[in-house]
Amino acid sequence: MRLHDSAPGGLRRGGLRRGSHVT
Repeated sequence: MRLHDSAPGGLRRGGLRRGSHVT
């Protein structure tokens, strides 16, 4: 799911599952 990190909307989807370090 690292591809979502580069995506604009993926940051919010992956961030919620990964943690708050993305946002």
